[in-house]
Amino acid sequence: MKKINYVIILFLISYLIEGAYFSFINPIAVWDDVLVAVNQVTIAGANPPVWEVIRNDGEVITTYAYDFDGDSYGSTADYAALDTTDLTLSFWIKPNNLPGDTYIMERHSSWAMRTRNDKLRMDIDGDRMTSDPVLIVGATSHVVIRCEDTGSGMDVDFFVDGQLIYQDTTNDQLTAETTGLTFGRDESGNDDYSDANLDEVNIYNLLLTNAQILEIYNNGAGITGQPTGIIQNSDVIARFQFEENTGTTADNNCLLGSTHDMTITNGEWATGLVGSTTGSRGVMALSFPPDRLAEVYFSVQFPHRRKFGSAVHPHIHWSIEGGFSDNDVVWGLEYVWSNPTDNVPNTTIVSRTLAMDVSEDEGNHLVDDLVSGGIDGTGMKISSVMRCRLYRDGANAADTFTGKVYLGDIDAHYEVDSDGSRQIWIK
Repeated sequence: MKKINYVIILFLISYLIEGAYFSFINPIAVWDDVLVAVNQVTIAGANPPVWEVIRNDGEVITTYAYDFDGDSYGSTADYAALDTTDLTLSFWIKPNNLPGDTYIMERHSSWAMRTRNDKLRMDIDGDRMTSDPVLIVGATSHVVIRCEDTGSGMDVDFFVDGQLIYQDTTNDQLTAETTGLTFGRDESGNDDYSDANLDEVNIYNLLLTNAQILEIYNNGAGITGQPTGIIQNSDVIARFQFEENTGTTADNNCLLGSTHDMTITNGEWATGLVGSTTGSRGVMALSFPPDRLAEVYFSVQFPHRRKFGSAVHPHIHWSIEGGFSDNDVVWGLEYVWSNPTDNVPNTTIVSRTLAMDVSEDEGNHLVDDLVSGGIDGTGMKISSVMRCRLYRDGANAADTFTGKVYLGDIDAHYEVDSDGSRQIWIK
């Protein structure tokens, strides 16, 4: 028995000495990483990132829109389904120009959807409600205007790209009319023509929910259709998809307006603002647009294996849109890192300008540190949490890449010095 104990002790001593000797002669930093997930996509300025299809095994279908190019308009005859107390307008728009007050669509004096420079404006029975600046020339936006009858007026909500951006109220209400719909100018033919491409115009006789609005926006990059819960034959009073790509008529693709198509004067057909595919829905990634700031939020909890005091290296896996010249992309990271039971400190903001090589294309999987040299981890314990805001600063003059960039993954590398810990908050 004593001999066995002696052998075991010798084995342990030999193992420990060998390990110490090995570590001393060949110091190796062991690394691991922790994957994180986006937990909120938010609007900043005019446009958040959008989930877009970047790869699929189906055929991409070319879709169409209509270009109301500054002197064109469309109109329908009147029909009874247009008289409604609650109203939701949903459409995709790409302004080619934003010249003061213009008409996107209207129904005589009952309501009018307009732009005022880069703002959205909704008129109800003459009362005007105008959002903050949200539209950008050349950029596609999904717009929803939701008008709820309160009995003594209307509550009006403005959504852009799935996000509520503005709310207002009016003492006026929708009125019954004997005229149809007009697009691209006002009914009387005043010189307030729109200069914008329109696609997937849907008008509802009810109030879309926030979830339904977000569903339309998220589906815009894939297969188009009505959101969950909408009954096509009773809830949709007008639907113009502009898929004809020829002639002077846009079909009203809903039961309630099926015999009341849009007659178009001037203008021209254009490439669709909403994509579609056959077969697979494809693989999606968050798409960050050029020319504006777009952001996402996430958090990281560092595990017990992390070496005390060591730096951490948050970085991104990403790719770029093909068909654009090389140039620079500005990524930014705002973070706050705190230990359990400690006060949360002020945030820190860092940014990196990453140069695009002309050889890089949509198929390249790019990997970059968000913070050069990593973030100092002195004093940060196990189970510490880093709360982060990741953004592409496309409005920064240093961001000269005119295409989209796609976020594939966010993760943080950390140095490992043990398999875990014997206590909850410390090694």
